Amino acid sequence: MIGLSFSTAFLGFVLLALAMDRHHDQIIKGRPSSMARRLGTIGGWLCMLLSLALCIAAYGYSIGATWWLGVLTGVAAFLIFLLTYRPKTILYLAVTLPVITAVPLIPLF
Repeated sequence: MIGLSFSTAFLGFVLLALAMDRHHDQIIKGRPSSMARRLGTIGGWLCMLLSLALCIAAYGYSIGATWWLGVLTGVAAFLIFLLTYRPKTILYLAVTLPVITAVPLIPLF
């Protein structure tokens, strides 16, 4: 559950980064439109709230909120590293990480 929270927070941070001019130019090349900026901001915050809900569902309110802050710290450090050294791989990871971490949660009958 924490892996899914991590990947959801990563997707949220990527959407928030793509809503900014500097990071959008760094990752995709170009400036975001006003609609892309708005959707990135709203989608990023929704992913952050989903990440918080996953941590709370796994550990309860008090410990879940603490875990979520730790997840956000780890995701932010990971994203800073990627923005510095490998900005092109961010989009691939943003798409594949939630899928990879959600697959074990799907019951196989």
